[in-house]
Amino acid sequence: MPYRSVYEEPELFLEYKGVKVYHTYDGNEIEQPSTNFFTTSEEETDTDYNPFLFDVRELPDFDKNDHPPFLTGKDNTLENQAAWEDWHASGQQAKQFKRAIELAIDKNLLPLPSREKGQDRESYTDNQDRENYTE
Repeated sequence: MPYRSVYEEPELFLEYKGVKVYHTYDGNEIEQPSTNFFTTSEEETDTDYNPFLFDVRELPDFDKNDHPPFLTGKDNTLENQAAWEDWHASGQQAKQFKRAIELAIDKNLLPLPSREKGQDRESYTDNQDRENYTE
């Protein structure tokens, strides 16, 4: 049966100091957004080959302990389950991610796309080019 693929704009997670950070999608499927992986390229949103992909948990200022206890073993309690639900509902995870990403932008740690749309596979590699990045 014939089918048609329709392009969907990736969801913008944040914009900070002129750098846009987008959600990524497993297999480029809009129904499968990634939780921890983001990209600085609007055109490169797949998690397979993406030179602008980064894992927010690997950023140096990401606080790996800023969450309720993991739900394993003796910590898998109703109280901790409720704490996780509250943590997600309050937007704490998104705030934690934004904090780490903004600090990474301040330190020029994220891979940035080139200035010309459609040229995203050629990224800037030195800090001066990153500082002069404009869209």
